[in-house]
Amino acid sequence: MNKVAEDIRNILHDSYLWGKSEDRPLQDPLSYRTAAYTFGAVENSLTELRDIVRIQLNSSDDNPGVIPDVSPPSERYEERIHYVHEDDLTGAVLPTSNFSPLPWVISLQKAGIALAHASNASAQRTIKLADPHFTKLKRFLGTESTIHAYGAIQKVFSSLATENQELARPVSFNFFAIAGNIEDVATNAPMVARRIRKIIDNYYHILGIELMHAAQAIDLRLQQNPDLKLSAATRIFFDEYRRTVPFMEKDRVLTGDIEHSYHFLKGYDPKP
Repeated sequence: MNKVAEDIRNILHDSYLWGKSEDRPLQDPLSYRTAAYTFGAVENSLTELRDIVRIQLNSSDDNPGVIPDVSPPSERYEERIHYVHEDDLTGAVLPTSNFSPLPWVISLQKAGIALAHASNASAQRTIKLADPHFTKLKRFLGTESTIHAYGAIQKVFSSLATENQELARPVSFNFFAIAGNIEDVATNAPMVARRIRKIIDNYYHILGIELMHAAQAIDLRLQQNPDLKLSAATRIFFDEYRRTVPFMEKDRVLTGDIEHSYHFLKGYDPKP
């Protein structure tokens, strides 16, 4: 959490947000105030997942496991029968449960839950950006030439955030006993992986729409106050984004803006 909070402070270094504002409320909504915890939870879950998957990829999940050049650790029958010793050949063919993906499946579901929280927080922040009572800008971040602005688009990101909440629900314990009741536990690993992939894709769209709102709000603020100072990192990011998605002066079909924002974030490298 500390590292994420430090990153946020560094990104916003020398921004107008650090200055005094008579219009600023005493408290911001929790979706803003707890951002370091939300992003930190995502980062922690992904770090844990990477570590577990790295172990999985560098381990054998064979059953049985074939181990050369070993001898029985005892004379117990159930151990000794799995070992061979003929001439110069020694080794073992051992039944294992190394095929179980449960550790990384649980970690993958944990990452999905963290991403669902992040998706919901992003949707909440985006709703606030369209609220004139919060921003002191026009409703739905419109201009004098718009009617709808970013009003109808709220259905898109709120629907995706709701879908992510459902996709994040654990499914690893939904199984039936099969194979003559021998295979009586399972993880639904392929289903979990597909759901997480969809969560990530939805999250990029949700963040892309939040970015559309944030950039529009910046432009409207700069129209009110051309001397408004963005942080260096924000200015670089904002200018690059505006080369992809322009300011909305008049109402337009937003499908292209949504897709361009999605691809912009997926391909963006903050450290080229």
